[in-house]
Amino acid sequence: MAGVQSPVANFGGRVDTKVGTVKQFIGSNANLVNLVLKKTLVNLSVITPSIPKTPFFIDADLIVTGHIFNVSDERLKDNITEINEETFNHLLELKSSSFTYKNDSKKKKHYGFLAQDVENFFPELVENNNSGYKTVNYQEFIPLILAKMKNMDEEINSLKEEIRVLKEQSL
Repeated sequence: MAGVQSPVANFGGRVDTKVGTVKQFIGSNANLVNLVLKKTLVNLSVITPSIPKTPFFIDADLIVTGHIFNVSDERLKDNITEINEETFNHLLELKSSSFTYKNDSKKKKHYGFLAQDVENFFPELVENNNSGYKTVNYQEFIPLILAKMKNMDEEINSLKEEIRVLKEQSL
């Protein structure tokens, strides 16, 4: 990143400010993003971009020793609808793949989907980031998979009942 100058080392040094401790990262649009450690009104420590809603890119593994929680409170949501069969049936049209990343010298094997394939069926789960590459929101596959599993479970139970009835009729 030639030409990027900052008083704070990337992924390193700290600068104390009135709002908390600042760490600087490269943003997804190649601009610097300051992450600020601050206390909330309920005395909870949070790390957040100094400019709200600024995405940033981590070009390495992210290791978390705690939990990752996504805000999911019903009070924050509108237009809530149950996932329908037409939507979750597209899951089986996706091609699951194994692959290695071109820039990984260790050629570690990964599993997933191709963003371009996902985009054909679930465009809302694909983003075009500022680097020109597509990204997939894998976490939001969980409700789709669960809806499909529930549907399959209902079909299995229905078939079991049909078999039970047929067996009784044959006796």
